[in-house]
Amino acid sequence: MGGKPTGRFTNAKTPSDLIVNELGIKEVMSAYLDPYLRVEDLKTGVSFASGGCGFDPQTSSIAELYKLGARKIGVFGVPPIGSLPAQRTLAGGFSRGCVVEYNQAAQLANTKLSAAIASLSKNLLQSVLVLIDIYNPLLDLIVNPQKHGFEVVDKGCCGSGMIETVILCNKYSGTCEDNTKYLFWDSYHPTEKGYRILVDQILQKYVNILTT
Repeated sequence: MGGKPTGRFTNAKTPSDLIVNELGIKEVMSAYLDPYLRVEDLKTGVSFASGGCGFDPQTSSIAELYKLGARKIGVFGVPPIGSLPAQRTLAGGFSRGCVVEYNQAAQLANTKLSAAIASLSKNLLQSVLVLIDIYNPLLDLIVNPQKHGFEVVDKGCCGSGMIETVILCNKYSGTCEDNTKYLFWDSYHPTEKGYRILVDQILQKYVNILTT
């Protein structure tokens, strides 16, 4: 943001940024490892997310947040990973179709995560833990792109769009002419337009649960 390193993979706004912005908390959610992080930023939230974050660390993080005073916590589920551009390239065959087995695995993970959250809720009295579904909203964008104003959903805007992600998207890889036509920025992460649509749906469904 603003030409300064943020400790994040992107220079655009992520879902956490968009959510806190819509709720009027702050403009951008700072990363915990942001070198420009100030003590006062901790009062309104920082992102502890990390690339490839697993299930167990997330569970322990919820308990830690509860110890710090958080009582209403939203936990994002697993997206339809088999429909992400990179996985379509790696395992989707010649046609680069969605990988059914991977999507089934994501659904299974979400089922187990839901059960874990329900169990954790019993131990964390006074807590409101909510599993935020991103599997179905993102899959809807992929299956019905024109309904949401997208033209390309099977590859990203960066480079070839087939496999590039994170550091492989750089000043040498090139980008598409109009990223608003693309659901994905790289082969894994949506564009800011895609994120905005997802966040709008999330807020409509969950904001009352987590703010009242």
